[in-house]
Amino acid sequence: CDSIQIYKGFDVGSAKVTTEEQAAVPHHMLNLCGPGETYDVTRYVTQAMGCIEDITRRGKLPIVCGGTMLYAQSLLFPSLLHGVAGREEEKPELVMGAEEAYALLSRLDPLSAKKLHPN
Repeated sequence: CDSIQIYKGFDVGSAKVTTEEQAAVPHHMLNLCGPGETYDVTRYVTQAMGCIEDITRRGKLPIVCGGTMLYAQSLLFPSLLHGVAGREEEKPELVMGAEEAYALLSRLDPLSAKKLHPN
C-alpha cells in the first residue's frame, strides 16, 4: 500500500523490497508506472483487488502491507472512495472478513494465530 513503490525507479527513496526479497516471496503492486504517470487511490484499489482475487483463486492468502494508510483504508473500506473523481461505479468487495481471515490463519499457522487477537 505504498504510494511510491508503484513507481519504476524509486527503489531507494521508497525502501522498495530488493530483487532478492522479491524472488523469495512474491510481491505485487510494484513498478506499475513511470514517474511521469498519474496514479491515484482509485487506480490502486482496482489493481490491488485484481491481485487479491488472483492470489485467492490460486488458494493463497494475500497479505496487504505497506505505508500509505489512505490506500490501505480505501482497499478495506471502499465507501471511502465515494465522490472520488474517476471512481468506477462498481465498488471493490473484500475477499474475506476478519473472522474468516483469522480462521484461515488458525488453520494455516496456528502458532501465529495464537499470538493475535481474532479481531
